[in-house]
Amino acid sequence: MPSRLPPSKMAVVLNPCYILVAMIITASVPSILSIAAAASSSLSGNNGGNNGGNDTDLSVLLAFKAQLSDPVGILGSHWTNRTFFCQWRGVLCSRRHEGRVIALEVLGVPLQGEITPHLGNLSFLRVLNLTITGLTGSIPPDLGRLHRLTYLDLSDNAMSGSLPSTMGNLTGLQVLLLYNNSLSGTIPEELKGLRSIRYIDFQKNLLTGSIPESLFSSNTTSRLRYLSLGNNTLSGTIPHGIGSLPMLQGLDMQANQLSGPVPEALVNMSTLQELYLGGNNLSGPIPSSNNSFNLPMLQILTLHSNSFTGRLPSGLAECQYLQALSLLDKNLFTGSVPMNLGSTGSLQAVILYGELPATLSNLSTLNMIDFSENQLSGSIPEAITMMHNLVKMYLYGNRFSGPIPEQLGVLGNLEQLVLHDNQLSGSIPDGIGNISTLLYLDLSQNQLTSTVPASLFHLERLLQLDLYQNLLNGSLPADEIGSLQQIGIIDLSSNTFAGSLPVTFGQLQALINLNLSHNSFNGSVPDSYGNLTSLKSLDLSYNHLSGTIPGYLATSTDLAILNLSFNNLYGQIPAGGVFANITLQSLIGNSALCGASHLGFLPCRSNYHYSSNKGRILIFSVLASVILVGAVVTCLYMLLRKKLKGQEMVASAGMRNQLLGAGSFGKVYKGQLSDGLVVAIKVLNMQLDQASRSFEAECRVLRMARHHFGIAKLLLGDDSSAVSVSMPGTIGYMAPEFGYSGKASRKIDVFSYGIMLLEILTGKKPESDVCRTAKPQAVDQRLTMSDVVAALYRIKRNFVSSTAVADPASTGDSTESSLE
Repeated sequence: MPSRLPPSKMAVVLNPCYILVAMIITASVPSILSIAAAASSSLSGNNGGNNGGNDTDLSVLLAFKAQLSDPVGILGSHWTNRTFFCQWRGVLCSRRHEGRVIALEVLGVPLQGEITPHLGNLSFLRVLNLTITGLTGSIPPDLGRLHRLTYLDLSDNAMSGSLPSTMGNLTGLQVLLLYNNSLSGTIPEELKGLRSIRYIDFQKNLLTGSIPESLFSSNTTSRLRYLSLGNNTLSGTIPHGIGSLPMLQGLDMQANQLSGPVPEALVNMSTLQELYLGGNNLSGPIPSSNNSFNLPMLQILTLHSNSFTGRLPSGLAECQYLQALSLLDKNLFTGSVPMNLGSTGSLQAVILYGELPATLSNLSTLNMIDFSENQLSGSIPEAITMMHNLVKMYLYGNRFSGPIPEQLGVLGNLEQLVLHDNQLSGSIPDGIGNISTLLYLDLSQNQLTSTVPASLFHLERLLQLDLYQNLLNGSLPADEIGSLQQIGIIDLSSNTFAGSLPVTFGQLQALINLNLSHNSFNGSVPDSYGNLTSLKSLDLSYNHLSGTIPGYLATSTDLAILNLSFNNLYGQIPAGGVFANITLQSLIGNSALCGASHLGFLPCRSNYHYSSNKGRILIFSVLASVILVGAVVTCLYMLLRKKLKGQEMVASAGMRNQLLGAGSFGKVYKGQLSDGLVVAIKVLNMQLDQASRSFEAECRVLRMARHHFGIAKLLLGDDSSAVSVSMPGTIGYMAPEFGYSGKASRKIDVFSYGIMLLEILTGKKPESDVCRTAKPQAVDQRLTMSDVVAALYRIKRNFVSSTAVADPASTGDSTESSLE
């Protein structure tokens, strides 16, 4: 968003620096020229070499040169021993006193360094001018020994430190310019010794403390004409003695921390032309009783940014030469502007605080009005259209309401019209397009409606157009936009503009900043925008734009800011240029974009390329296919679910008939495999935590079981026995009878199966004590076949008893018979 204040406003007529310096130079020319003429005539007859010169002054100049770095060699190339030093650049010598330097003026060149204290030995020096030379360090106190010095200018450097009190010894000094440095500390009271002083300019430094009361008075500095102490950090009150200076024409004390009232004598000075008091903490009313306000020569008065109260002095109307008046900001003046203010025809600029004067049309000679950032309300008076000399009109930051006056178009000299941040409504007057001199138009942050008049785009000299944050609507007059050939900034954001982006924006070669965000523009970004070679910022966010991102945006060398977020853009995100450092916030809200994986976008397909029509067809085709497939899948799923649900119901009914038993953690069902094998199936209740733990325990037991079945495969198919010399099977699972005789039979397999059941039911290995007999007389302590059967029978009996308690309806007959 552009700056709220046009740069030209800052200079208006209220910067005293250039005014004072210009007057100083003008007033000083006769004396300086006379010195130069005398010095030039003294050089006649000196044609070269240093013969006859004064060694003291020469050594001082060489010491001065040695103290400076002279980066561009100004002194190095001109101050050589091949030339008489009185002919060196910037050096003037006296005619009557041969070889004595009377002027040292080296200005506007980079010397860079500190001033040597030896300059205090140039006892005939009258002019010392080293402005804008990059000097640093402090002002040498030795300069106070230059008792012939009349002109001292060290301004516009980087000098620091305090003001030497020895400067008060310069009784012949007339001009003292030290502005725009970094000098600090207080103003020495010894400066009251400057009895010949006419011009003092200390502004734009870091001076602190109060202004010595005795410093300025008719007894000490009675010849003082201009005093500039502005833009420091001075405090305290304004010395009353300043009002007694009989020749004072200009006083600048703005932008300090001065407080208290304005001395009555200060507004009763017959010679005062310029008075700058703005930007302080001054308070109370402006003295005006008993005709105390008497400034007949006053041209410029600034009182803004203080805490003044009361009415404006009626004596202001008697200031027939008044050209600029600033009463803006923070002051609490009451009443109205004096009726005859400006009636003499000299007033050119007014900066007010409070209500608009009822006699505004009387100020017909004004070329600037500034009523900005106040609490002004109501409508803009039609009388303002009678001020035909107006060049600048600042009414921003108020509460003005109602329409913009239709007759503003008659102000044929108007260059800047700034009405932003009010409550103005209605349409933009078509007549504004007739102000051919208009350079800067800002109507933003109001409640303006309707369309933008086409005449607005006929302002061929317009440099900046701000219409953002209004209620403007409709499409832009595309055919007219190309006339704005000088325009640099256009901001139409936060309105309700619609339609496609005007192609003619691409004809504005001087355009730097284009903001069309937060509207309802549609269509693609025109290719013509690739012609905007000066464009640095482009914001098209929050619209309904479609299509791909133009590749020329990545090749633009000046484009630094780009925002395309929240549109309907799709396709590959370009690489390079502004996209090298682009953030997600500038592209978010365009879901069909691809590439730029570091920002979180999906990669593009290798053939990912859209034209505007084919892209839409492909998108619609994909969407239709997805919807169709989804519908088919949904139907198939519903049919399959219905079928499975029926099968589940049948299976559920059949399983209830095959229930073998139930335990704490589940039920056991009878089942049959596809090969006819009958099996028992245990179904756990997984809603119980103990069920899963029980299942895991059973698995661990099965994993621990180690046995080899199939000993009976040694048989020849009948029930007869066979003899083996090897030991098939595993110890613990073989019947003792086989161990003794080595004969294998199907009964031995049954024994092994019984041992396995014991292992499963008890969780003990076959080698453990549980699988050994309790008969002490037995030689082999392992269980025999009859022992195994007895052990299994006991386990069965205990199991039947426990299940009978858990489920009385369940019996163990089938289980018992099967075990037997």
